[in-house]
Formats: sequence, structure tokens, C-alpha cells
Amino acid sequence: MQGTVIAIGPTVEGIKPGDTVLFPKFAGDDVEFEMGVPMKVMWVDSILGILKYVDDGKLPDAPKELPAKKRTDKKSANRKA
Repeated sequence: MQGTVIAIGPTVEGIKPGDTVLFPKFAGDDVEFEMGVPMKVMWVDSILGILKYVDDGKLPDAPKELPAKKRTDKKSANRKA
């Protein structure tokens, strides 16, 4: 699920009001204040990620190729020929 951050505690870094965040369906507690708008109160640890949009409002394109990881095989490095 996703939602917009309204307020956040003073010790939290990396997330600010106005950010769009992703969180699990059953994370946090559902609350409804006097204005009648349903909201969620949750721990920052429940947030899975922050959506960052480019200027046109769309998500940036994923890279065509991911950089190749160098694999080090410890068994073959320790073998003597």
C-alpha cells in the first residue's frame, strides 16, 4: 500500500512530510480524527520504501542492465593446481 506522510517524529531521518511511502497492508493502526479522514499511525520501521518521482510525475526508468557483480568463489581460490 502507499500513502503520504503527514507528520513524523523529531528523531527520524530520511523521511519528511509530503513523501509518498510504501508500507505493508496491515502495518500501523487505523485512526480517524475529528475531520473524519481515515489515517494510519505506524512505526518508521514499517515503511518499506519512499517513492521518488521525476518532474513529470512519473517514476524514473529502471536501468536497462544491472551492473554485473563480481563473484568470488572461495573454494576455487583455495585450491592448488
